[in-house]
Amino acid sequence: MKSAGGIPPKENLSNHLEDGIFELRIGFENRIARSFYLYEAERQIIFTHGVVKKAQETPKGEIARAKVIRQSWRDE
Repeated sequence: MKSAGGIPPKENLSNHLEDGIFELRIGFENRIARSFYLYEAERQIIFTHGVVKKAQETPKGEIARAKVIRQSWRDE
């Protein structure tokens, strides 16, 4: 299957990490950009932050950071 731009999509572009936190991964060159997001009421998607990592595994500290941002968002 190819995307509209003619490039085959990579599998698992988006994954649920834990506790309602998801990541969207985009690979380029030898790095992976990760954007962290969550779903909120009224069909909102909130992107908390992003990082660029060479490693395959998602850093636990970044997941924790997304949770802190989520709590801050909900407290407003």
